[in-house]
Amino acid sequence: MPFTELVLPKLKTGAEVKAAFAANWPLSAKILASQSTIPRAFFGSVISENGITSTQEESKPIIVIEWIKEEAFKSFLASEDFKAFAGPMKPLSAGPAELQLFDTDKGPLEVASAPVMEIIRVQLTEDPQSAMAARESWKALVNAIGPALPVTSGTSLNLKDKVLMGTVGWNSLEVRLSTLDTSAARTALSKLRDLGESSSILIKVGPIKTS
Repeated sequence: MPFTELVLPKLKTGAEVKAAFAANWPLSAKILASQSTIPRAFFGSVISENGITSTQEESKPIIVIEWIKEEAFKSFLASEDFKAFAGPMKPLSAGPAELQLFDTDKGPLEVASAPVMEIIRVQLTEDPQSAMAARESWKALVNAIGPALPVTSGTSLNLKDKVLMGTVGWNSLEVRLSTLDTSAARTALSKLRDLGESSSILIKVGPIKTS
């Protein structure tokens, strides 16, 4: 199975921070591109989070990485390459970046290649029924969305609490709104959110050329 990582840097606000990050990013991207254990990676920004649109003053980059195995992710975190990758971001950060690894049913290629990618995350409880209910609700949402759009799902591997992640590749924001306004989609989303703390972020990303 593929392993999908979300990297969510927490940058300070302001035009100077955005400019500095943009200037430093090519070096970090080059380091990612040199990793033979990363088949593909994507970089972009958060459009909105939980319905709140990102402002021009905010800098909310996001990186989506596919790893060939979990051990490769762990090895990278312990490497000099990771220090060089993360180093330029530290002076610009308001806090530690979120590094979230998921064991997913598919790689992120199709969803990340769509004009808009949505990432839905739901925190699960220790009750085994929680994960089962989450998967059933996600399946119901996928059925409501229909087969024309790419989707992936998986559970977290490196977070304190287990999290179910589902992703959708939308053709446009308008298609998303009309699709999620159906009765079946609203019911499935409501059931997902009732299971635990949840979040939804919309992002636009483009490919990072990897080796």
